[in-house]
Amino acid sequence: MMLTFVWITLRFIHFASLMLVYGCALYGAWLAPASIRRLMTRRFLH
Repeated sequence: MMLTFVWITLRFIHFASLMLVYGCALYGAWLAPASIRRLMTRRFLH
């Protein structure tokens, strides 16, 4: 019973973290204003 609860909880945390990463990438690629996009490009690609 406890093992099942831990497994379901870990799966939920894993899914939520993947959705958070995907949402940040989507925001940075498409929805962010141009100034933020330029700042992120300079910081992570150079």
